[in-house]
Amino acid sequence: MKNLTLFIIWGEKMKLEAQCIPCVINHAYKVANKYFKNEDEKILYLKEVMKNVVEVPSSKSPPYITHITYNLLKKYLGISGDYDFYAKERKYFNKKLLSLTKKLEYIIESSQDRLLTSIKIAGAGNIIDFGIFDNVEENVMEKIIVPTLKKEFSMEVYNKFREDIKKAEYILYLGDNAGEVVLDMLLIKEIKNYNPDVKIIFGVRGGYILNDVTKEDAYMVGIDKFACIIDNGTAIPGTDLEEVSDKFMKWFKKADIIISKGQGNFETLNDIYGRNIYFIFLCKCDVIMKKIQLNSLDIAFLNIHL
Repeated sequence: MKNLTLFIIWGEKMKLEAQCIPCVINHAYKVANKYFKNEDEKILYLKEVMKNVVEVPSSKSPPYITHITYNLLKKYLGISGDYDFYAKERKYFNKKLLSLTKKLEYIIESSQDRLLTSIKIAGAGNIIDFGIFDNVEENVMEKIIVPTLKKEFSMEVYNKFREDIKKAEYILYLGDNAGEVVLDMLLIKEIKNYNPDVKIIFGVRGGYILNDVTKEDAYMVGIDKFACIIDNGTAIPGTDLEEVSDKFMKWFKKADIIISKGQGNFETLNDIYGRNIYFIFLCKCDVIMKKIQLNSLDIAFLNIHL
């Protein structure tokens, strides 16, 4: 495996690329099949999705396009305001992962390096991503978490991470998905054990999008015991700094360290300079895997500090 110490893309934002377009359209097609019984309605919806993909500047990220497709879905379904299309999946995986906490805590407590193990477990949780997969297997423990514990990433990045969190006053932790948030909680708990004085702010989405984490999910799994929970003011499945709220931006600028979970956050933040950002996610996208030179379901633990 390559020794990825510092991952820096000079001026290369994870913008919409040619390979992203059929991916966005394919997801919209699957959503259309789920929610529209009338073929004509499907066609009208998909035509408008394609029109918006064409009109949106290529500088915008794939998560921003996904946000647009779901706004269009609500329009064609006659839904106004916020709506949770993944309410069932969200609640199921929150409960499912909560039921595994004792087993996972035992794995962490009995490991040689609790913090390192917590990072891998949190990274493994990134598999619960309905923006990429139509279904996520119920036996996530056996299929994903255990194999991820055996994978490696750059120890230089990890050693720097330990040093950084030891002296940090404020950490902004950007959550990604429901279910996964349980494993984020375990990592946050270990960070607090490592530095009891650090203040952790846990950032969630400002509205429902896919199965992305919301305040409701964060409170349900108990993140509030270890961190202050804030939303970013948007329903984009990432952290688009052109769209987030002023309150969120205040913490983004104030934090000594930003821990960014998931591919959506990586796609929207990998070109942000002047911030000490650690990215943790499982590789699930061909475009991203090509850029960072990792393979499918490898754990990425990358740092940008400029």
